[in-house]
Amino acid sequence: MRDDLTSLLKQDLERLSRVLDPSPCEAARLLPGERRNVAVLFLDLQGFTSLSESHDHELMHRITSAVMGALSRIVEAHGGYVDKFEGDRIMALFGAREAHENDCVRAVSCGLRMLQALEDLGGHMSRSGLRLPARVGISYGSVTVAPDPSGHITATGDEVNLASRMETSAEPGTVMATLRVRTECGDLFQWLDLGDITVKGKSEPVSAWRPVGPGAVQRERWERASALARSPLVGRESELALISEAIDRHLSEGRRNRRGGAAHLVFDLVGEAGIGKSRLVHEACCSLLALRHEEGGVQVLRGSARSFAQPPFWLWSTLMRRLVGIPAAGSSDARERL
Repeated sequence: MRDDLTSLLKQDLERLSRVLDPSPCEAARLLPGERRNVAVLFLDLQGFTSLSESHDHELMHRITSAVMGALSRIVEAHGGYVDKFEGDRIMALFGAREAHENDCVRAVSCGLRMLQALEDLGGHMSRSGLRLPARVGISYGSVTVAPDPSGHITATGDEVNLASRMETSAEPGTVMATLRVRTECGDLFQWLDLGDITVKGKSEPVSAWRPVGPGAVQRERWERASALARSPLVGRESELALISEAIDRHLSEGRRNRRGGAAHLVFDLVGEAGIGKSRLVHEACCSLLALRHEEGGVQVLRGSARSFAQPPFWLWSTLMRRLVGIPAAGSSDARERL
């Protein structure tokens, strides 16, 4: 029976590794041996030592290798770099090898994704009586990035120590970040103010924050377009007419797909940032709702995509989450709602 569970667990871990393997981001590489602003992330698997004492060493090695491999791919997909493994602990850097304008956002997104992956894996591991809760700590600031005596590129500095302390202070299943990280991310996430905490090696208390979900900025463009609905739409009459006419023609023709369902009409809006694409979409939806109100109504769903580390079918999964009222991926009642 134990061999069967071990085999099943190994298969599940291999599937996880294949799923969590999106293409990493491309960016200009930086030269080593200089100081730069870097987001430092620590993740620690809790209770691993006690599990090692009560389970087969070969099984624990398989679990560690598969889990750390999957977490490493998540880091790489977010444009980060795994600095080192310390047993059941992983240290990752964002902005050390490749600089991005949103390294803090990438680090926080990565931390949340790693915890979600471990939570998803927990359902499979529970078959063998195993559970690996984790916690994450993140800081951001100036560090020195240079090769160590073995040639491995690593980061040193106060921010590395601070990120480690934030991790040890975090509650299981959560991310704890510094005020600098929260400021850099802005309202891309919802934040819980944890107040000031005492950190070893720091003379002054450190302000700690916890990301608890997507923030207002992730909905900013659509909501801003909605807020502007009271003002007239100027200079987009021809585009709005083109969309409205195409929708009317499509609905009146009653086209069906190969399986007998409704055929789809796709619009591709391309243009520089700030020229009013979201406002145009909002106005088109308002026109469609007004025209079709007497014919049973039209339901408008909204999805989103990210510029980095986008999981498969991300656009469609966000559509479904909003349809059933799940505020964020990984909500405890997600399965019940679905």
